[in-house]
Amino acid sequence: MPFSNHRLSDKLLLDILSHSKEATTVYISEELHIGFVNESMLKLWHKDISILYQRLTDVAPEFASFAPILKHVWENGELYIAEDTPANIDVDGILVERFFDFEYRPVLNEEGSVYAIINTAIDVTERMAAVRNLKSKAAHEEALKEELIASNRKLFKVQEQLSETNIDLQILVDQLTENEEFLQRFIMQAPAGLTLLKGEELVYSILNPKYQELMPGRKLEGRSIFEALPELVGTVVQDMLYNVYHNGASYNMTDSLVPLSEYEYGPTVERYFTFNFTPWKNKEGLIDGVLNLVYEVTDQVKSRQEIANLNDQLYKVNTQLNMATRSARIGTWFIEPETKALTYNTVLAEIFGYEGSEPMTYDQAIAQVMPDYREYLVKEIERAINGGGFYDVIYQQKRFNDDKVIWLRSTGQISRFNDDEVSFSGVVQDISRQRLEEERKDAFIGMVSHELKTPLTSLQGYLQILSGYAAKIQNDFAGNVLEKANKQISKMTRMINGFLNVSRLDSGKIYIDREPFNMVDLLHETEEESRTSFTQNELLFLAETPAFVNADKDKIGQVLTNLISNSVKYSPSGSTIIISCVIDGADVLVTVKDEGIGIAPVDIDKLFDRYYRVESHAMKSIAGFGIGLYLCKEIIEQHKGTIGVNSSPNNGSEFWFRLPLYHPDAD
Repeated sequence: MPFSNHRLSDKLLLDILSHSKEATTVYISEELHIGFVNESMLKLWHKDISILYQRLTDVAPEFASFAPILKHVWENGELYIAEDTPANIDVDGILVERFFDFEYRPVLNEEGSVYAIINTAIDVTERMAAVRNLKSKAAHEEALKEELIASNRKLFKVQEQLSETNIDLQILVDQLTENEEFLQRFIMQAPAGLTLLKGEELVYSILNPKYQELMPGRKLEGRSIFEALPELVGTVVQDMLYNVYHNGASYNMTDSLVPLSEYEYGPTVERYFTFNFTPWKNKEGLIDGVLNLVYEVTDQVKSRQEIANLNDQLYKVNTQLNMATRSARIGTWFIEPETKALTYNTVLAEIFGYEGSEPMTYDQAIAQVMPDYREYLVKEIERAINGGGFYDVIYQQKRFNDDKVIWLRSTGQISRFNDDEVSFSGVVQDISRQRLEEERKDAFIGMVSHELKTPLTSLQGYLQILSGYAAKIQNDFAGNVLEKANKQISKMTRMINGFLNVSRLDSGKIYIDREPFNMVDLLHETEEESRTSFTQNELLFLAETPAFVNADKDKIGQVLTNLISNSVKYSPSGSTIIISCVIDGADVLVTVKDEGIGIAPVDIDKLFDRYYRVESHAMKSIAGFGIGLYLCKEIIEQHKGTIGVNSSPNNGSEFWFRLPLYHPDAD
């Protein structure tokens, strides 16, 4: 599309400059007096407008640590940018730590001296919490690994002990004779549960204390196992015992689930046992019983199950961590402090454009850093490793695969797991798009300054020439009109200077220059200006009682003119429009009442939204962009006021706004 040099309209300019939402403060002296602060910054600081024109260190002593930086910027005219910086915010007397990306930008006069500092800030506490969450998950992962290793070692040791005991018991079983006295002594002293089940009914004839401990409160001796433990009837254990007795089979079972109650007639619970069934033979070599060796391993099995659950949790943590880093396009890295061995995730490789068959090394990564940043980056890494501090660097480097230069931000920290285990880990993000947007905004502000201020200056010059000519020919009417036009040009010039000089595009708010004034005077001035602008309707101004407010007179005048213009636009020719100003409690109430087409209830709630236009047949022939009322709302709300409308179709509309009443003698 060919470039157009048409001057941007007032409404479009206001709309463009209201998009950004950064909090902004302007310091206007070397002692850091606050010359401007917008609503967003007041909300971040938890302050009110009373801090205006006071020194930062007087009204916000919690920010005293930032004063030397601001003074350095003032003295040297150097831009200062910081990110993820902690700051204590005074919330109702309690200091709350938050994190911010902020900028101190010096504003220079024509002689190159600093006459103001623009401070913009963004609350990034949630982003820092997300990074901390990633680190916490990584630490949790390490803890899970350590717990798994410890549990596995413990389980292995238990299994070794069980195996050794089984071997010892098997040796003892092989040495058993038919000597009942020796058998009973052996059974009683065995370190595991041991019993001899005699006869076809498998009656408990001998059992040791360890076995009885497995079935506390149950009478076992002299009873059939299936009478004493009826929950075994119909189970595989019963089949095993009969097979051993009748067929001479032997069974060695490990970690087997046997549902048993913990006491007689109680509910069955899941219990795990390692046991052995061996046929017991008499002198004739005939089977007349079953020897049963048993350990309860419920705790060990459940420990293994818990380990399995931990493994599942670890897998889920790893999966969530990978999903989080991939979704957020966050590369993760680990550097071994001594050897500089580098470990990284796939997102980092994608950001770096690394497609090599072998893992990327630390030296390869450093070699891609642009020369202007390489030495600084290496020093910061060494500083973090040697000092154990936090590492946060913004730098440029070339991608491996396409040599594209990108902006990166890398943050990390030394972690100590044991006295001799140290890890240097962190994350990296591609911030090229953010940097590009900042450059575009700077270029746009320069373009707007040139395209708007230059023609306005020329126009003002022409008006002054015409004013001089009108005075020369003694044309009072033309001189009057030219004087009012010159005032409007001056007002527009001040507005543009306010927008551009304090970078209003970044904050998305209109610059407010507060001063006490009488609202009645503003209505009288508007009445004078309206006589030549709005001639098709009868405008009735009702304002006599002085009503002072502390506000930006030009901006409030802009609101008032916009409301009157809307009433004229949507009212029949010749109808009356009443503009009034009264004191209502602690507020100054200004109303603009017309006899126009009115507004349907469905449209009232959206009327002050950006770009909103009422859809009706009557509206089709009336031009507009839907930003005037939106800007009115922004201006009034920045003055801690309210704005609204009372209306119904075909009954006219009454637009109103309230501003806090100001008492001149209160100072």
